[in-house]
Amino acid sequence: MRLIFLFISLLLVLPVNGQQKDCAPLITVTENNRAYKEGEKLVYVIKYTWGVFRTDVGEAVAKLDRGYDTVYGDHFHSIITGYSYKFYDVFFRIKDIFESKFNTSNVSISTEISRKGNTE
Repeated sequence: MRLIFLFISLLLVLPVNGQQKDCAPLITVTENNRAYKEGEKLVYVIKYTWGVFRTDVGEAVAKLDRGYDTVYGDHFHSIITGYSYKFYDVFFRIKDIFESKFNTSNVSISTEISRKGNTE
């Protein structure tokens, strides 16, 4: 019995090395091979269904711009805004913004900013 207790105690105390996987390597993607380009804008209508009632309650807009500055260099600036229509603000007001800047050559993320609430 003491031997089993000692064995279990040793298993709990000794460090165990788990599996470690490296992140996927960054790959340089040419502008012709990208699935997106600067200036794109996507508009999604947010729908809500309650029983037999189905209605549009808001929109989400995604924009992609290109920029350059001394901190991030040549980068894409993605801005995603989600908001509810004015009629539904009485029930549940939504006004969220998510911004992200990422490198144009290898699409590595430089920064992320998220703001919630009234941003007007």
